[in-house]
Amino acid sequence: MNGPGQFNANHNHPGCHWSGVYYIRAGDFEDDPLPKAGKLQFYDPRGSINMLQHPGKSRYGGTMTVTPQNGLLVVFPAWLYHSVNPFLSDIERISIAFNARIVQFEELDSEKGEDASKKPRAKKAPRKKAAKKKATRKKTSGKKNNSKKTRTKKAKVRKRTALK
Repeated sequence: MNGPGQFNANHNHPGCHWSGVYYIRAGDFEDDPLPKAGKLQFYDPRGSINMLQHPGKSRYGGTMTVTPQNGLLVVFPAWLYHSVNPFLSDIERISIAFNARIVQFEELDSEKGEDASKKPRAKKAPRKKAAKKKATRKKTSGKKNNSKKTRTKKAKVRKRTALK
């Protein structure tokens, strides 16, 4: 609840993904003497982009202003800087502000809209039998033997030779 003269300074919501506000009783500030009284303002996230000018157009950057209305829901990225302007009217505004943080992501099957992690996985192909491996070894016996056992023996011989 915000009363006369109250406001929310420029801020964002660290540690959250989404923020929002729901206006239960927004109030009517048309007769308020303050400019943009009670309005929600969003600031351009591009820093000093307002230094650029486009021929024939107004400056880039600036703010986007939202006029609160009863029943209005505004949802925005939590990293976006925003503020609420003060107002002087004797109206009490009632709104609910909230933040949301995603704590777990699930992969969805885009075609069916199902959770892909619950799908049964395809079985791996069975390993080749040892008999086929032996046959392959016999065929390659004329070639240089590069098995793990042979590499280990060669390494031990190199160590012994190096120590001598």
